[in-house]
Amino acid sequence: MDMASFARACVDFSHNIRNLRISGSSKSATSANNSTEQQQQQQQQQQQQTHQSSDGKLNGQSGTPGSPLISRSGNSSSSSGGGSSGGGATVAAIKQRLFNQGLKIDLTPRRRRTRYRDYMRAKLATKGPPIPAGELLHAAWFVRLIARYLSPYEASRVCSVCSVWRDVLYDLPFWRELRLCLPIRQLKEDVPLLSRCCDSLAQRCIDSVKLVNFSDDCLSTFLIQIASVEKRVAELSLHNCTITDKGLETLIDSFSNLTSLCLVGCNDLSEVGLWSSLSPKLTNLTVTDCINVSDESVAAITQLLPNLTCLELQGYHVTDNAMTLFSSKQAAAIAKLTLNSCWELTNQGVLNLASSMPHLQELSLSGCSKITDDAVDCITEHMKQLRSLDLSWCQKLTDVSLECIACDLGLLERLQLDRCTTISDIGVGYLSTMPRLRVLCLRWCSSLSDTSLRHILNIRTLSFLSIAGVSRMTGDGLCNLIRLQQLHNLEVTNCPAATCQVRGFLSMNMPQCRVIH
Repeated sequence: MDMASFARACVDFSHNIRNLRISGSSKSATSANNSTEQQQQQQQQQQQQTHQSSDGKLNGQSGTPGSPLISRSGNSSSSSGGGSSGGGATVAAIKQRLFNQGLKIDLTPRRRRTRYRDYMRAKLATKGPPIPAGELLHAAWFVRLIARYLSPYEASRVCSVCSVWRDVLYDLPFWRELRLCLPIRQLKEDVPLLSRCCDSLAQRCIDSVKLVNFSDDCLSTFLIQIASVEKRVAELSLHNCTITDKGLETLIDSFSNLTSLCLVGCNDLSEVGLWSSLSPKLTNLTVTDCINVSDESVAAITQLLPNLTCLELQGYHVTDNAMTLFSSKQAAAIAKLTLNSCWELTNQGVLNLASSMPHLQELSLSGCSKITDDAVDCITEHMKQLRSLDLSWCQKLTDVSLECIACDLGLLERLQLDRCTTISDIGVGYLSTMPRLRVLCLRWCSSLSDTSLRHILNIRTLSFLSIAGVSRMTGDGLCNLIRLQQLHNLEVTNCPAATCQVRGFLSMNMPQCRVIH
């Protein structure tokens, strides 16, 4: 074979291959077109079925009384009329049918809910630019906001920040419940400071004043400075003062609206001076650590103070005779009576007192070492309204007294038995039946043990318990106190069993209770 014939054979072979490719592609194109047409036909059939079902639903919904019904022929004609324009005409036909039936389509886009971030941005934008720190600290509203979280002591300290803080804090109402303490001996040499203290007293509307180390030579200076607020003062307390009878009389006359007087450690006063200081307006009187208080002082109190509601005396020389001096009207008005360290008071005096004051609510005979179980029996028999009873340092009392208290004083809420060394676990067992007892003090009651703690667990109303100095109790007994979930304060000072581990266990299992050690 020559080269020319070989070339012609190659050309013929290539033409045959090209014709084969062209024919195959045409066939595949034809089949693809056929499949596309079939898919379109299927889609049209499905759309027609969907339109027919929607027409049926619309006709069923529109069949209410008083509304015209649309026939199937009208639907088909409208759909067929719009079918030539494709899918868009079908949607238009549906809208037209809905409009013909009286249905309105709200095509306005719904407003989306504003996000919280956008809301906060808009809110901050309305407030304007942020306030500089310097202006914020001098804003009155900002100081009032801070004052909500300050204690009275903290408020008194921050009053010196600036005049704005002082003026705002001085308007707070809690100052009226506080007492202004003035160390006169130190203020005597600084008259401007005393003047500022008196001005502060007026601005804060404080009506209670405590004078420490006051004497006659300070009287004139003090009265001059306090002249502008002397009518505001309602409570006056003198502690460790060397004032004489004449000085006390002058001081009391300056405070015309005085309703409460407290004299502590004023040993230069005589009974005559005490008589001169008793104003008929007094409702509260406290006289403690004044060595010249005797039965004559009690007689003056009963005669000159008809409106007395609270009396506290620490009279080393007060005897049983003084307990018979209270009138029936005064005995009915007194709600709180404290007779601490009246060493000469016996069971007879307590009997006279209990029979004359049946409506007394608070009674304290702490340090009256001569009274016995018979005196407590008289108290429980006549004073059924007692809420608070203090029998501390009455070392002659036994479990019999506790039995009388538990049986007869059902309203008692507070009981103090500190240093009553003769009471035992049996007596505490009697107390476990009291329904309203909230405060129980058993400090240095050396005869008590873990058995008393088991009895105390039955007092479900107890919120304060003191077992300070009780040495016979063990750590296991103290740990059982976690069952008292209503307990808010537990005092275990000088209690050998209250180790660090025990206190930690109690604090962990009683988070609401403050363990005092």
